[in-house]
Amino acid sequence: MKKKYIAKANTWFKEGAECIKEEIYFYGSAMYEGTYIVGSSKKKGYDKTWYKEGYKDGDEVETRGHCSDKDFIIEEQQ
Repeated sequence: MKKKYIAKANTWFKEGAECIKEEIYFYGSAMYEGTYIVGSSKKKGYDKTWYKEGYKDGDEVETRGHCSDKDFIIEEQQ
């Protein structure tokens, strides 16, 4: 059965964005791909890379991030 991963509020990816689960690292966490909003990271210095590429706070980019499965609403699809 296929699963759909929707980002929750206050997590790495844009709230409500559907993300793709890629590599599973260990139970309950994996590498996900989805929409990130520049300037929304709580990690100091993370956005420097985006700023150097000309993005500004609020811009949306597709990126990957290591996240907990708890950061998503997981919907079963048939």
